[in-house]
Amino acid sequence: MRYHITSVHGTKALQQGSKKEEMGSSCSTNTASATTSVKGAGSIDKFVQPVTVMKGEKLDRANELLVNALTANLLPSAILDSPEFRDLLGFISSGTYIPPHRTKVTELIDHQYQNMLTKIKMLMANAPSVSITTDAAFMHTGDSYVAVTAHWLDPQWNMMSCVLGVSMSNAQEIASIVKEMANTEFMLENRLDAIASD
Repeated sequence: MRYHITSVHGTKALQQGSKKEEMGSSCSTNTASATTSVKGAGSIDKFVQPVTVMKGEKLDRANELLVNALTANLLPSAILDSPEFRDLLGFISSGTYIPPHRTKVTELIDHQYQNMLTKIKMLMANAPSVSITTDAAFMHTGDSYVAVTAHWLDPQWNMMSCVLGVSMSNAQEIASIVKEMANTEFMLENRLDAIASD
């Protein structure tokens, strides 16, 4: 330690004594002068920075991106409780972003769903006619799902398609599912042109 301080930092605070007692005395009495006489040495405040937690619009944007990542990749919200996932975020963001609890994420997903629902309704508002297709899928667990997709032309004659919803049900309930989504939720009762099912 003495060699490092005297050779690297150029201080004479610690001198080699001829006796252990003298050496011990010099170490204990000159510690303060050693720290102050080292040129260019910074204080601990320069190395330890306070953590600033995201707030306001930046936090809202981060939460939005998080929900987008979860929903786009079909990831469970339980991943937010994973120590490895939090370590990853902490490393990337230097600990400035604390992801919300999965209960909060569920609320954020519901909120995003309502926003997306409003946008879809606005897109289909001026469509004179809408066609619907349904797709059924059977999982290895025995559960079955039905997806309902709407298709229409916008005023510029661009083909538009949008999934109206995915419901856990069987093939016998497709008719009631389509009726519920099309007539009740999206108000397409008088604009349905065709319904196709595979």
